[in-house]
Amino acid sequence: MLGAAAVLACSGGISLADSARDADAPIPVRALAAARQAPDGSRMLAAAQGPGRVLDLTVYSEAMGRTVPIEVLPAVDNSNPAPVLYLLNGVDGGTDTGVWSDGSNWLTKTDVERFFADKQVTVVMPVGGGGTFFADWQVDDPVIGRQRWTTFLTGELPSIIDSAFRGSGANAITGLSMASSAVFRLAIAAPGLYRAIIRNCRKRFEYAA
Repeated sequence: MLGAAAVLACSGGISLADSARDADAPIPVRALAAARQAPDGSRMLAAAQGPGRVLDLTVYSEAMGRTVPIEVLPAVDNSNPAPVLYLLNGVDGGTDTGVWSDGSNWLTKTDVERFFADKQVTVVMPVGGGGTFFADWQVDDPVIGRQRWTTFLTGELPSIIDSAFRGSGANAITGLSMASSAVFRLAIAAPGLYRAIIRNCRKRFEYAA
């Protein structure tokens, strides 16, 4: 029997047992079963239940050649389509240690989890990208490697999230600090992807610090 976390490594497509698609299966199992590869081959590798309502995802980015941690707050009714809100972190990408719960980010410093607990919205927070301005860098950095965040956030991640969590096609994106300008550039890079962009949302969420 599949547990709350699962990891896939396969070629030629993704296949899970039919039981993983059942409505009674844990949300991480269902999300992993439903997730589809992005057109370039980027894909969800793992999904696990984190603290509270948080789901910990591991997504492989073909553009960057590595995995990216993604935190998700599922919509209140995850059996029906829901819009998706992307939350981008500040200058350290949400953590200095690589573990989101150690850092200063939307989940640790705002009431976002409580605010969306009763709302039909899927909330997605990528972890990482510190100092990158979530841009596609022209050359690889000798220390931090290949940075193709614009490609990842606009061309790879959305289709994976939409398939895994029944995205309705209505997306919004918000960012604070370093990401407050990035959200505008991402919207320009992908016309029509977002219905709303929000810069520095402290007026919308209670800042806990």
